[in-house]
Amino acid sequence: GHTDLIAHLAVDPFQPDIIATVSCDQSLRLWDLSQHQSHQITVMSFKQQAETPLSVCYHPRRMGLMAIGFDSGCTGIYVYNGHNKEWRTLCTSDEKRGTSPPILQVGFALLKGTSSRLMSWALNGMMSAYDESTHFHKTAVIDTHIRQQQKKTQRRMIERGMAINN
Repeated sequence: GHTDLIAHLAVDPFQPDIIATVSCDQSLRLWDLSQHQSHQITVMSFKQQAETPLSVCYHPRRMGLMAIGFDSGCTGIYVYNGHNKEWRTLCTSDEKRGTSPPILQVGFALLKGTSSRLMSWALNGMMSAYDESTHFHKTAVIDTHIRQQQKKTQRRMIERGMAINN
């Protein structure tokens, strides 16, 4: 099993007895809970990349497809083939490792038709969108941290009776 703190877990939407866990031991593990006790199916290690996975989610429509958010500020999309027990890296974000804040949450949103969007949320409040139609390249960034700071500043100015110029 894991040798350090489990940071996050996700339930496979196609096989509810299968869960994925990511840990500070720099690994993702799949578990089978169908026999009323946990049985480890596979391990994917990120020690060679020196990355710690902090968040994991399954794609709601694509069996075996999952996204992982890392402490390096990168996200990755991986496919697990249970028949031959192989992992394949579908893509990783184009951020330079270690230059962005850690990714605390990842999740897929379903779009019209069969497309989807991966959303990530970083420690600094930044949200990023990666659209399936662009092979999960970044398509949008929402800087919620700056907006929150602006609102706090505006509130302080109003409390002090200062005029706000927009």
